[in-house]
Amino acid sequence: MLTETERRRRLVVAIVVIMAVDAFFKHMGRYRRRNMTPRLPRAPYTYNRNPELRWQHTLSRFYEMASIENVVLPDLDKRVYCIFQDFMTKITKFDEMVSIASKLLVGFHQQLELLQSPPLNKTSQVVDNIVKANQTDRVKAYAQSGCRITSDGIQKVNTCQQGLRDHLSKAKGELNELQLLMDDLVCVLQTANTSTSQCQDERFSDAVLHPKEEIEYTPPIKPEVSDYAVMMAIMYNMLIQEYSMQEKIVSSLRLNSSSGELESYCLMWSVRPFVNDDIMHQAWRFIS
Repeated sequence: MLTETERRRRLVVAIVVIMAVDAFFKHMGRYRRRNMTPRLPRAPYTYNRNPELRWQHTLSRFYEMASIENVVLPDLDKRVYCIFQDFMTKITKFDEMVSIASKLLVGFHQQLELLQSPPLNKTSQVVDNIVKANQTDRVKAYAQSGCRITSDGIQKVNTCQQGLRDHLSKAKGELNELQLLMDDLVCVLQTANTSTSQCQDERFSDAVLHPKEEIEYTPPIKPEVSDYAVMMAIMYNMLIQEYSMQEKIVSSLRLNSSSGELESYCLMWSVRPFVNDDIMHQAWRFIS
């Protein structure tokens, strides 16, 4: 059982982290209060229908639920653990998609460099001998184009670019599924919260009737419910920021993009600056 001081400290840390996530989305303009309906009684249905507002609603529920621990539902820990497992499975799938898309971005860079490379030096004696030794229409046309098949190169560039656009669409779907899992967790915590007050009253009465001389403190051997909730919020926020970066990169790809610009894009995509590896490793330890 956690001491009151430790419990309050965990709650403060959880709320501070969630407030930071909340502030980020306010800065990104995801709340759009001007477009929200003034009919307050129908707000819960608006959250479900509008994905843009769903995260705001989820955050407000996390404010209320992040401190729940040792509630009366016997299967709460198991249900939260299963939701967290599914969440991490989606995280793994998202990571795999990012890795595949990284190869597409590198392919786009390589093919575009070939198209932008200078034509073949036709004054070279070696090249001239090769062309003369193979007097076919195909070889002649290839040599005249500077040993570059422009149409084939453009097709490969377009294929890579379309693959990146498909990645954004699929990645958005994965983020939506992560959001649904967070909604499921909020529903579970809401159900548990309805029984928490009664449970706390019973514990208080028992403490009054059977006081203990010393309060024993046992360090937690596994994450609390609030730990799972806060970890999911942090990871979701990281992926949202990464997805926003990927959107900007894909939307800025052009046939006239410079080599240095594309190298920077490839580096940012592979480094994943918004993803904290330490947090990801800690999340995996939650289910190990």
